[in-house]
Parts: sequence; structure tokens; C-alpha cells
Amino acid sequence: MADASEVGKNLANFNTNAAPVQRRIHVGKEPTNPDAWRTVTRRTGSTTAHYGGGDFNIHAGVGNSNLANGPGVVPNALPNLAAGLISDHSNNRLLDRAAASNYEPEVDHIVEAQNLGSNSYSNARILSKSENTNGTAARPGAGAISTVAHHSIRIRNTNTGYDHTVAQGGALNVADNAEITTFGGLAAVIGANSGDAQNNVQIDEV
Repeated sequence: MADASEVGKNLANFNTNAAPVQRRIHVGKEPTNPDAWRTVTRRTGSTTAHYGGGDFNIHAGVGNSNLANGPGVVPNALPNLAAGLISDHSNNRLLDRAAASNYEPEVDHIVEAQNLGSNSYSNARILSKSENTNGTAARPGAGAISTVAHHSIRIRNTNTGYDHTVAQGGALNVADNAEITTFGGLAAVIGANSGDAQNNVQIDEV
């Protein structure tokens, strides 16, 4: 059995040789006014794990917000659905599976993920499956979208001296977005790790 001093040396060597933990940069796009694009769901904000273009992992929180505000809303009746088969137990007429599936609830990115919309509460709403695929639900234009830091970030330009920190949950300003463009664009930032630098612009999560 190795003695305590040898174990200590091995741990020291491990810590010295271990690769640094890389951490992605958590920013993304959200509607500046989320509730302009949804009528029931009201939860806003994000966690430090959210980022643009990511899949949702907050279905329960979004659904709970929708249900909590639902009692104050008079819902529209479901349209007549195509009749399906008949139950051999109750003789009830059943819904046609294909027609019924169009009314399954789905969590939708208000700013679409393909446009680097965040997987955050402020960018989430409930739509039916058909609404989420047929393009009828309105979406914000560029003037109604903000780029948001889901983790505090520091943006520095070593060439111009620009140095600005954006707090968690804060929107990037015009100058911040210009530096993001210089870096290589928002997609490049989301794909980078904290501390990466391109074109004299360095972005760190702080």
C-alpha cells in the first residue's frame, strides 16, 4: 500500500497535469418583451445553463406557468375532430389518433432555435403541435429581439481597449453586439469556450 506522502505526490501530479475545464459561453436571443408573443405562459428568466440554439429542458416549468395562469383565461373549444373508432368497453366514440395529435401541447422557441433563440423561460411558450409546425404563430422581428447573457460575461477588445461586463440576465448593448460581430458572430460565440479570443476580442464568463 502506498504511504500518505506518495498519495499526496500522485494527487499533486494529477492536479498539475489535469486539463482545464472548458466552459461554453451562455448567450442567446430572446424577445425583448416575451409576453407580447404569448397570452397565458408568463415565466421569464433563465439559468446559467441556457444558451442560444439549445433544446428545451424546462418543459415542466413552462407547463406549470401555463397552468397557473390558465384559470384566468377562457379557452376556446376544440374544433370538431374527426371521429375515430368505438371503445369495446364503453361504446364511446374515440378521437382519430392523427387528428388528435395536432392538438398535443409543445414548448416552442419564440425566437427559433435555428436563429439562435435561447432555451430559456423568456423564450418559451406553449403551442399545439399543428401551430408549432404550420407557421401561423407570430414571431418577433429583429427590432423586438435582444441578445441576452445567461451567465455574466466580460467582453474585451485588446486592440481598441473596449471592456464591458454584462450581468447575468442582462441584454447586450449596441457596442457589445458590435464586438460579438468582430469576434465572428453570435453563433461563433456560442460555440466558443470562456476565455477564447478571435480578432482581438476575448469573451470570458465571470
